[in-house]
Order: sequence, then C-alpha cells, then structure tokens
Amino acid sequence: MFTGNEIKIFRNIGNGTFDTTPIQTISEQPGYMKLADLDISHNFYDLVTFVNGRYVKIRKNSNGILGSPTTIDAGSPAIQVEVGDVNYDDYPDLIVVRDDGKLRIYLNMEGTIHTTYDYEISSGFFGDDVRDVEIGDMNNDGWNDLVIAESVGRISIWINTHSAPLFQDTPGQYIDYFLPYAEIHSLRLADIENSGGLSVAFSVPSILGNGAIYVFKHDGNPAPPRNLYLIGMPGQHPTLHWDANTERDFAHYDVWRYRELYDNEYIRIALNVTNNYYVDEQVTIAGIGTPAGGVYYKTKAVDDVNNASDFSNEVNTFEAGNSSKSKRFADFSSTLAPAKLGLFANYPNPFIPTTTISFYLPTDQNVSLTVYSLTGEKVATLLNGFTEKGVHRVNWNGANQSGNPVSSEIYVYQLTAGDKRLVKKMLLAK
Repeated sequence: MFTGNEIKIFRNIGNGTFDTTPIQTISEQPGYMKLADLDISHNFYDLVTFVNGRYVKIRKNSNGILGSPTTIDAGSPAIQVEVGDVNYDDYPDLIVVRDDGKLRIYLNMEGTIHTTYDYEISSGFFGDDVRDVEIGDMNNDGWNDLVIAESVGRISIWINTHSAPLFQDTPGQYIDYFLPYAEIHSLRLADIENSGGLSVAFSVPSILGNGAIYVFKHDGNPAPPRNLYLIGMPGQHPTLHWDANTERDFAHYDVWRYRELYDNEYIRIALNVTNNYYVDEQVTIAGIGTPAGGVYYKTKAVDDVNNASDFSNEVNTFEAGNSSKSKRFADFSSTLAPAKLGLFANYPNPFIPTTTISFYLPTDQNVSLTVYSLTGEKVATLLNGFTEKGVHRVNWNGANQSGNPVSSEIYVYQLTAGDKRLVKKMLLAK
C-alpha cells in the first residue's frame, strides 16, 4: 500500500491476516503501481511504479525484499503502466501509456526490462483520452493483443503481428459503445462463457446517473495449435508434437497430411485426437540418399460444438518410396527438430489426477524437472539426471515427494538444463 510519500509493504502471516508492522518502507509517491513476477521466479513479485510523471521505476524482489530501482525515462509524462507478455516468451513486458497518445513497449529479456523502448504505437488520440488499457489474446492466436478504452466512446483492439513492429499501425477492430466522453470505471477482459475466448466488459455512468455494465462477447474459434514440430529418424514413423490448447471448451485435434506423390490436397488423416502428439504409422521416414516424396502435416483444434481453429504451422519430412523427384532426406534432426531447449504445456490442463509434461533436449545433458507451489516450495522432483537428446514425456500423479496427494491449486513446473531454466504453470483440479 502507499500513503502520502511512502510505499509500505506488509507481510501476509496466513489466513488472510497481515502483520501490522511493515517489513519494508520505500520513500516514494507513485502515480501508479503494478506487481509483476518479471523473472517468473515462483511468485516473488517485483514492483513497477511511475513517479514525477515520466519516470518508471522497477524494483526487483530478492527473497521478499525489494531492491534499488532501475529507472526508465518514458520521454513524456506517463498516465498508465501495464505489464504483460507481448512477444510470446512467458516473461511479462512493460507497456507505458504517455499523455501524448503514444504507447511505448519495453521488452523483458529473461527477467531484465530494457531501459530503451523496443516498439512505439501512435494511437492517434491524446493520452488523457485513454481511460484504460488491458492486455489479452483477443483472436486466440496465442499472442497477447492490446485493448484500449478511449473517451471518444469506443474500444480499440490492436492486434499482435508476431514480429517487428509487433502491433498493427491501426487497430484491428473498434467496439463502439455510443457514450462519447463517458468515463470508463473498469475495463476487463475475461472468458465469461468458459469458451476459451476473451470478452470485453466495462462499466460507465449512464446519462441518468444510474450507471451500466457493458459486455461484448467473444464468439471466436479455438486457437490454432502452436509450435507444431516433427521428430523421427530414417526408418521410423514421424511423430508430431505441439503445445496443448487450454480452452475450457476444447474437445480434440484433427491431423491433416499432404503427400506430394499421392495427394492433390491436404487430407484429414486423424480426428478426435485428444493428446498433443500423433504418430503417423502410415509413413516411414526415408534414409539419406533414398528417393522420396515430400510429406507435409498441419493440425487443427476443435471445440465441443465443432468450431475448428485455423491450421497450425506446417512441418514436413520425406516418405520412403520410388520417385523420379530429386528431393532427398538430409540432416533431419537439425532442420525439423527444435534448435533449442523446449518445455511444452502439460496435457491435460486442468487435470485430475494425472498430467503429462513434455520437453525437448537439443543435446544429451543433465536435466531436472521439478514441481513447485506458487510460494516457491518444492513439491516433487519428477526427473533428475543425465538425459539423451530428443522429446521426453514425464507423468505427474498430483503427489508430493512423499507420495501424498497435494491440494487443488496452481503449480509451477520448472525444467533446468545446464544454465537454462524454463517454467510453466498447471492447475490440479479435484
């Protein structure tokens, strides 16, 4: 909390009770405060504030104590600061809204926020006309977009382009709520219908003074499966793997294949696939120097009322067989497998009582896979030792290291390999 010219931090001593004596006092009068786990360190929250108009300060948390600030000069008075992952690396980035209508994005690179902005959006309106800013995946493509409430009676949605400059030059959509210069009290993005799509909700005063809440529902399809890749060696069947969808109304995946020697178009070869991997036993990977035709794969996600996503990315290998074409299988592992360490979304998620965690190693190395609570307490070690390169799947049965079932809550699983560490979250629901 902050009072006057001080920020005071009180420790939670359990059961919703806080100590009456602050564990830390910071002499500062912030115009805005945000808590964010900037280096995804098991819920040790860092503090983001802006003071004196244009300066944003970041204090990293070290075992419950906030350190000295890193200062960012926004270049113009800031009216709001938001935190969220906009470049799909799990680390929350910094979005600063200035009073000249420009939004500056400072990327977070593995726990360190850039002090010089990476991208800038000219919104086309004055900053003091910005009522609120939220971050969320509005088109179910896995990348967070920006949602801005303007005082001119509309919501503007800025779609993430997945590459520099990250956001479109103009909004991808406007939502008009026909109340010019109405003050929005609260802009929120939420999956109101448990469909996996974010709806937009906000409250505004009515002309009669009674106030009203407006909700614009999301009617989108599931997100396309992300990070599809293919694993296999000559003589093996190709194995497809992708990140699991997390929509609550998700039902299954469809797998599509195109064989350039046999097919005129993509053909659906599997439906009702509930795992986030698939082995195509009808295809064998050709050896080096073997004449072969290209085989290509894509996947789709389908919800419980048969709404289908767009296709995932495409992967390919070469099928053994006679062909007059000149394509050859060569250096399969480096061209089709991921080039770096990968930790994938567990499946199912939420889960009762068992889930599967998958990861990819680019080289043979010592690896540990550990489950933590959100408070940083170690719950279970699932793997610890030398592991060969490739895709690995490890099951967790919802028990701690002593074999006792743990409670229903959000847990963190961490993959450590050498000096690299990857972290994701999962929900045990009983």
